[in-house]
Amino acid sequence: MQAAISVSLKVGEDHYNVELAIPSGTPTNDNPYTFSVKDKSQANMLEVAIGGKGNYFVNVAPPKSLMPAAIEQLGLNISEGHYDKTKGQFTTGTDTDTDTDSGSDTDTDTGTDTDTTPPNPAPNRRSKK
Repeated sequence: MQAAISVSLKVGEDHYNVELAIPSGTPTNDNPYTFSVKDKSQANMLEVAIGGKGNYFVNVAPPKSLMPAAIEQLGLNISEGHYDKTKGQFTTGTDTDTDTDSGSDTDTDTGTDTDTTPPNPAPNRRSKK
């Protein structure tokens, strides 16, 4: 059995599309379970994909209207494996990103980052007498 659910919601003046796709059988990298919530411009606010071999992808980017006033922007991306959003599949490949510590991380679908540059040392904080 497989399932596909699509729901349009209205919260206040905002419109959202919720989609859930559950393929038949166990999720695989080529045919993962997917769930998404999009705003009326079709921008993804929430994306979830669950593939085979423990691969998963979660991306959260809610609009400001759904967050407390103190938060102006929120973006969260967590993954195990490499998820190609265009193809809707987990693929093999290498991800390279740069962190705030100026180190370069290389991730080859293992879920482990190897930092090639050490973080900046903490400043020396000596108390004055």
